[in-house]
This record gives sequence, C-alpha cells and structure tokens, in this order.
Amino acid sequence: MNESIDSESRRLNLAAHRVECSALAQVIDEVCIACRSVMSLVLAIVLAANYSTASAGTVQSDSPARSLCRSEEQIFFSCPITALVKTVSLCGSKTIDSRRGYIQYRFGRAGAVELQFPRDRANTQRIFRYAKYFRAQVERTEITFDNEDYRYVLFDYYEGDVKPAIREAGLRITPHSRNQQESEIKCAGRPISKLGSLESILAHDMDNPLNR
Repeated sequence: MNESIDSESRRLNLAAHRVECSALAQVIDEVCIACRSVMSLVLAIVLAANYSTASAGTVQSDSPARSLCRSEEQIFFSCPITALVKTVSLCGSKTIDSRRGYIQYRFGRAGAVELQFPRDRANTQRIFRYAKYFRAQVERTEITFDNEDYRYVLFDYYEGDVKPAIREAGLRITPHSRNQQESEIKCAGRPISKLGSLESILAHDMDNPLNR
C-alpha cells in the first residue's frame, strides 16, 4: 500500500515538474521574442539616426553660396565658380525700385573683387535688362548688361517637367565681335537667386527670346 502511494506521489511530482519546465520554456521563448523585438527597434533607431546624419550632411554641402555683397546690401544673385575658385554676384541696395537705389555686378574673391560693374552707383537700373519665361514647372530668368566689348548674362533656369528636375545657373559672356566664341560658366552647387524680384525694377529686354 505504501509503495503504491509513493509511486503515485512520484508520478504526480514528475508531472508537476514537467508542467513547471513547460511553463519556464514558454517564458524563456517570450523573453527571447521580446529581446528580438527590442534589438530590431534599436537597430531601426540606429539606422534612422545614420540616415538623418547623412541627409543633414547632404543639405549642408548643398547650402547657398557665399557672395561678394556687403552686409548693408541685398543679394540678388550669387554663386561660386569652382573651376576658377571665384564668385559671381549681383548685389544691390536694401532699398531699391526703378529710380532709387543701385545694382552692381561683381566678380572675383572676397576682399579681391576683379570686376565691379558699373563703378558708379547712379542710374544703374537703366544698365541692366530683365527677361523671363514661365510655364507650369518651367522657369527661366536672365539679367543682361553690356560692358565694353562683351555682353554678360546672368541666368537661372529650372526645368521641373523632366525627371529628375534640372536646375542650372551661371554666367554667359558673349563678345560683340562675331569672330569670338561665347563662354558659359555654370555655378558649382546651388546659387543664391532672387532675380525674379527685379522684374518690376529693371527694363524688360524685348530683344531676348525669353520675353517673346
């Protein structure tokens, strides 16, 4: 009789032990699943942080260019020319309209401007000419002036109707003599461009195809 009771007791203890082991195994599985979820979340956060850092670096490298304009002036256009390690800028007075204020083109380096046109700040709005073409997703703007034997054109073009969109800006120099070739210097990186704000200030260049 006692042996039967002991046998039954051992059987019950073994069954209880198996239940405990099964429960423990289930808990361990749940903990492992939770750990994997946490690790996945940590990995996602790390990847997102790395992506954000890379994106921030890209934006910074594409930041607007420095200019040759003074602190008391406003920048209508400016961009670096990497090939020449120089800058092209179109600067103007803070207060300006078709009669008041001034506009000047500058080329060179900060502290070493090689060309400033015009030198005199009187009636500068009569020297520069404005041209613009616009339709849905496309905008092309040019500012033209003549200096001695050359015609200068500052341009800013945006073509958004193609994939990927195209943005080009820079300086085009055309000799008045037909025996010489036109030169075009494109900006290196994104320019500062507010050429559109000159539409009501400068005379429109009716000889420019953009205005037709």
